[in-house]
Amino acid sequence: MVLFQHFGLESSPIFKHFDISDLNYPIHLHRAFEILYVRKGQVQEQVDNRIYHVNPHQFIIVFPDQLHGFDMSPNTTATIILFSPEIVSAFSEQYKDHIADNPVIFDNVPPEFEHLVDCKINPNAVRAKKISFL
Repeated sequence: MVLFQHFGLESSPIFKHFDISDLNYPIHLHRAFEILYVRKGQVQEQVDNRIYHVNPHQFIIVFPDQLHGFDMSPNTTATIILFSPEIVSAFSEQYKDHIADNPVIFDNVPPEFEHLVDCKINPNAVRAKKISFL
């Protein structure tokens, strides 16, 4: 059985983040992009039919509508970031029919997620201001 989540289906674009620990989450999909960042421990994430081991200071990105789920090793902590495709509309349009060959991204310096806030974004402001993420 596959779960469908409603992230990314809200009436306005979303940006949410959650700190999690020692959690296993079944195979599911949603319309939002998802980034999982491992702070401590290890996460085994299944994306489509492949298994990835995500270690501390590594990210994994899941594109909209990709089947994915994860198992965290004991004493693991991570942050999940979910955001609507509209937030990165140019990127989303350009890569909507693509998936990453290797979705695990390495990072040597831990990011400071404490400054992030869950928010609703004004879609008109997003369209009016051009921002380059690449």
